[in-house]
Amino acid sequence: SAFASLTILTNSPPVSGDLIIYPDTGLELSTLFSIHTYGWVDSVDDYPLVYSYYYTSTYLETSYLSIQSTFKYLSAVLSRGDETDNYSGYIVIEASDIYNSSSNISTVIFVK
Repeated sequence: SAFASLTILTNSPPVSGDLIIYPDTGLELSTLFSIHTYGWVDSVDDYPLVYSYYYTSTYLETSYLSIQSTFKYLSAVLSRGDETDNYSGYIVIEASDIYNSSSNISTVIFVK
C-alpha cells in the first residue's frame, strides 16, 4: 500500500484599503486632484505592497496614472468625465503584493 501527501499554499491579496480624493469635483486639465490610499494589510511575508492608479469614465478608455509604485499618494490633472452621467469618472487603486495577488478599490469623481 502507498500513501502520498501534497500541501498547496495559497496567497491572499491585500485587504482593507481605502482612498481619499481631494477635491472630488473639478475642471478637466486644470484641477490638481490629490489621491491618497491607506490601510492596506497583507501577510508580513508578502510585503512590500505596490499600488497602481487608474482613471476611467464610460466613454474614455482607462488612463494609467501610475503603475506598480510603492507611493501611497499621487497628484494628477484629469480629463473630462462622462457628460451623460454628470461628468463622472472613477479613480481605481489596485494594491498588489510581491506575488502579484491584488485587490482594488474605487470611487466616483466628477470632472467637468
